[in-house]
Amino acid sequence: MVRHRGAAGRPGRWHPMFIQGIKTQAYEIWEDLGHTAPDTIVLVAGSGSQVIGHDLAWHELERADAVDQVPRLVMVQPASAAPLVDAFAKGADDVEPVVPAATMAEGTAIGNPVRGREVLVALRRCNGLAVATSEDAIAAATRTLAGRGLWAEPTSANAYAGYRALRDAGQLDGTGTTVLVLTGSGHKCAARMVEVFGG
Repeated sequence: MVRHRGAAGRPGRWHPMFIQGIKTQAYEIWEDLGHTAPDTIVLVAGSGSQVIGHDLAWHELERADAVDQVPRLVMVQPASAAPLVDAFAKGADDVEPVVPAATMAEGTAIGNPVRGREVLVALRRCNGLAVATSEDAIAAATRTLAGRGLWAEPTSANAYAGYRALRDAGQLDGTGTTVLVLTGSGHKCAARMVEVFGG
């Protein structure tokens, strides 16, 4: 079997069915919330596949009259590799590639997202937000989630770092239902977790 490899050596980013698979995250959230939509969903982004998948899924549910509203999507990237956040902030239609610096959120350290234009369209279509986070904030988020029993790798824990940053900035008020999507376990990167926890 031949596997197509997309940007930064990650498989599947160009594959048309990859996004269709990502959409199932949204359907599961919809089911878990009793067939309703949350107000806000916070997603980490490297290539931005989660943003595109959620945008498609929630709009499909809206067209089917299965939800009353499409959630506001929040996209989070590490500041050391944030081309999507930068493009969104500038109001650009496309992404300017960057050379990612080292980050503990290594799963999202993608300097040239292959679907960058689609991500920006999706985020703006749902009145979304985008935020870049510091390494200290990512580490703190990882520790906070672990203290609450959620052993999330730093890449995924960055969703919480972004959420906190926007709450502190007054861009999210904490009302309504907010879902943070954590897709990666800390067991994937044991050495990195030891580093975060100072072991």
